[in-house]
Amino acid sequence: MQAGWSAPRDVTTPPGAAGWRDMYPEHLLFTEENGDWENSAFWLHDSLHHPGVKYPFDSVVNEAIRLTKGQWTSRVFALPGGYGTEHRILNGYSYLSPVPVTDAAERAARAEVFAARSRTYYAQWEQLHQRWLDRVLALISETEALHVPGLPGLEDDRVLHEGAVAASSRLLLERYDAVLANLFAAWQHHFELLTLGYAAYLKLYHWARQHFPGVTDQSVAQLLAGHDSRLFRAQEGVAQLTAAAVESGLDGLVRAHGYAEAVPLLRGRQEGRDWLESWRKLSDPWFNIATDSGLNHRSRSWRDHPDVVWQHIRRRLDDTSPGARAPEAAVRRRRAGELADSYRRLLPSPDAREQFDEALSLARRVSAFVEDHSFYLENWFHLAFWRKIREFADVMAGAGLLAARDDVFLLNRFEVAQALYETAASWGTGAPTGAGRRLGERVRRRRGIIAALERWEPPAHLGEEPTSGGDPAMRMLFGTGTALPQPRHGLSGHPASPGRATGPVRLVENDTDLTYVQPGEILVARTASAVWTGVFDVIGGFVTEIGGVMAHAAIVAREYAVPAVVGVPSARGRLSTGQLVVLDGTTGTVTPVGENGEGGKGGEGGARGENGEGAP
Repeated sequence: MQAGWSAPRDVTTPPGAAGWRDMYPEHLLFTEENGDWENSAFWLHDSLHHPGVKYPFDSVVNEAIRLTKGQWTSRVFALPGGYGTEHRILNGYSYLSPVPVTDAAERAARAEVFAARSRTYYAQWEQLHQRWLDRVLALISETEALHVPGLPGLEDDRVLHEGAVAASSRLLLERYDAVLANLFAAWQHHFELLTLGYAAYLKLYHWARQHFPGVTDQSVAQLLAGHDSRLFRAQEGVAQLTAAAVESGLDGLVRAHGYAEAVPLLRGRQEGRDWLESWRKLSDPWFNIATDSGLNHRSRSWRDHPDVVWQHIRRRLDDTSPGARAPEAAVRRRRAGELADSYRRLLPSPDAREQFDEALSLARRVSAFVEDHSFYLENWFHLAFWRKIREFADVMAGAGLLAARDDVFLLNRFEVAQALYETAASWGTGAPTGAGRRLGERVRRRRGIIAALERWEPPAHLGEEPTSGGDPAMRMLFGTGTALPQPRHGLSGHPASPGRATGPVRLVENDTDLTYVQPGEILVARTASAVWTGVFDVIGGFVTEIGGVMAHAAIVAREYAVPAVVGVPSARGRLSTGQLVVLDGTTGTVTPVGENGEGGKGGEGGARGENGEGAP
């Protein structure tokens, strides 16, 4: 057992949270029956994808990830070093553990299968990616269009003519099953290509480390810059709307009013109506992004919450600094190409150069998918999914089973299925049901439990020594299996984007905190979501508590040439807003000014330093 780490079974329930286990399906819990294996595994708190306490219904996402990632990793592609990834919930927080293949003979046998099957996919990558995109867009469209029937006082004549297939109770229960099936289908699509994407990255990293001793993961990652990610389209839309507001003379109105009070004023002017129409066209699809990971029902979308977009527009209007807007994708690709040329010139033979080009070409080919899948599935699909679940909640609330629509998320998916059945059955028989009172008590009790769990700080790790388990995503996303440099002073993490910056800290807990960000500040957060790219053009640097070199925050930081360090344990607890720090994204350190003689001028707003290109 790693010193200072707890075994899962030794972690106690926080005060006020008794009964928390009843909120989740048993297969997501640590159990006594499986305790020996669970205590011997390495468990990582996955705040990268599941920040905060997991609401009961939201745990269906953990179920879907657990099943589908395991299938594609273990049973389809036969990843040599690892089976799937196990998922557990402890005191309301999500933990994951890679399951390694330990038998050498089995690893060798799986390696042959993986080589053949991955080669088939890589050879057809563009066609398979297009097939994937067509299917995902169809799945999103189907989910958004899925009709949730109400329960009328009397069925209309259509039921007489169409028969049982049109009965409201049947459709209600059937479509709840359908929307859950779509969630599991979304995660099947998610992992179909993702594991191979990270495997291609890992191949490039291994090759580079073999031929360029001492090369950093960060330097290799810079070779992949220049992808025109769909996740950037939202910020590009904000930039377009900001420029159009200035050109149309609407910028004064936008600065002077909040969104709700401004809309009627805009609709009263032709240029205002044209501007709002441009906004509407951008909203679908590009504003289908979440203000956090997207994987929980509390995620707010730009499309459904235009006030979020409004704040980003106003921030751009008020920003008079030159900023550091991300250069065009073509420019970023050219820089990456120049960096690749510098590596290529160091290689001793044509064969070595050919191998390097092959590994780099494959990694670049898959990079479009690795970034874009987040927009389509983790954002757009899940936002549609949560919206649809609320429609089912409306039916339950109309029948008196829920006091408010979001109460549905305090029930897990199996409890919701039971409650929908009871709703439909009571409607059918005309007899009253006691489910409303029973569910009301359960919801109230669980609100108190969740409040108690939110006051508890989950340990970052549980169990034994960390291992990648042969899963390339674990290292790329979370930085597991890599030793961190330990500075004599300050904090250390994974160097994610090169450069050095001095500036005041800005602790960020949620997207609302982004409205207070000032130019040159060093953002410090648990992790970052797609929507946070809106401040990368003004900040001095970025620090996250979790993440690896290919985590989203790291990729965006490199594209914007913002120094960044990721995977810094307890950064939010050890730093405070306004504290002056020096961030070194090349070495992966964050040092408070004044420690060990570290200094420099750190006036208001701080300053972004020189950003290296990661040359070998």
